[in-house]
Amino acid sequence: GLSECVARVLSELSPEDRDIIEQCDLNGMKQQDYAKRHDLTLAAVKSRLLRARQRMRATLSTNCQVQFDDQGRVEGYVPRK
Repeated sequence: GLSECVARVLSELSPEDRDIIEQCDLNGMKQQDYAKRHDLTLAAVKSRLLRARQRMRATLSTNCQVQFDDQGRVEGYVPRK
């Protein structure tokens, strides 16, 4: 299902993209805390997280045929064989 595809796509991301998405989006770490832990500015973290999310969304769209609505919510998907 979709959760398996998300896990697979996460594993295929670069280590940097995977880490920031896992820490900030999945584990709930505040972006400011992530910035301090990685010696980055908050602006750098926001930018990196945005780009990582964009790459993940593109990969989900391609590999799992996930469709998103105008607010970025999942509308549907076709599992990867």
